[in-house]
Amino acid sequence: MLRNMFRGRTMTKRILFLATVALMLFACGEHSDSDHPSSSPLAVEFAFDDLQYWVGEGENRAMLIVQWNDGKSPEALAWGYKWSGAKYGYDMIDDIAKADKRFFYLRFSDPAFGYAMGGIGFDVSGSSNIRLSNNNGNSCVSPIDGSIDTDAYDFDDWKLCDDANAHWQAGWFEAYWSYWVTDIIDGKWKYSDLGASSKILVNNSVHAWYFDLNLNDPELSTFSRCMEDPDNCNGRDFFGTITPVSKPR
Repeated sequence: MLRNMFRGRTMTKRILFLATVALMLFACGEHSDSDHPSSSPLAVEFAFDDLQYWVGEGENRAMLIVQWNDGKSPEALAWGYKWSGAKYGYDMIDDIAKADKRFFYLRFSDPAFGYAMGGIGFDVSGSSNIRLSNNNGNSCVSPIDGSIDTDAYDFDDWKLCDDANAHWQAGWFEAYWSYWVTDIIDGKWKYSDLGASSKILVNNSVHAWYFDLNLNDPELSTFSRCMEDPDNCNGRDFFGTITPVSKPR
């Protein structure tokens, strides 16, 4: 299935898997109220000028958007990213996670297919005490340089150990992170045909991650809806109000 794999080969494997399923069933941190605009723009209105927190340096710029769909406000956050030379979607996520200690992610390195993105989180409290577990809290681990590594496609099992206020969503078989890209912010946001480590960043591009809550429910799965009518599918329509992340003080 077209998945947020860090290498393009896994995308082909994953879309075949979910296509079969379809046929069968078919921000932030220590903050004050001023950190969150009283009227954050909708995705259709959001612009680079709205961004507040930029990571990196260089003549090129891109935008990272993450929407958790977890009922916690603000539900979708955005960062700016600058760079020179060749960079990929994964570089943007990794560099932002290293710079913004509130932002973290879960990954798995498959010897055959490379890295897969399993979970994304944001510590709304800014406490930097995030811990995660894949065994019901019997043992908990903290991100190192913004990332946690797991040794299997067990993303659905990873839960927060204690901070109930943090954004956190992870999944692979029951739910998952869909990856949307556009080279022009006002253009069509397409379901990425490549994983983040293979998707080259383009100046003024947008890379948006949306958590599909239920792969078996067409109403909750962007994958299901877009596979039904890909020509008329614009990922931007799935995203709601976007809140620009404020730089931590």
